[in-house]
Amino acid sequence: MLAILPLESSVTALELHRDSGLLAVTCDDLAIRLVDIETRRVVRELRGFKGRILDMVCLRTHTLRS
Repeated sequence: MLAILPLESSVTALELHRDSGLLAVTCDDLAIRLVDIETRRVVRELRGFKGRILDMVCLRTHTLRS
């Protein structure tokens, strides 16, 4: 089933972490939003980046590196 999730800014990249059920969404407004893929809700928003986010990696320890 497909769903639409309205966000504040355009999406520039996606990274799915299947084990945790989280989708990391990088946006043009220099934020990373973590979306719970079951509830389809933003569960965390990471801000404070000084420049464009070029890459991100979800690690098995449930941490996100950008």
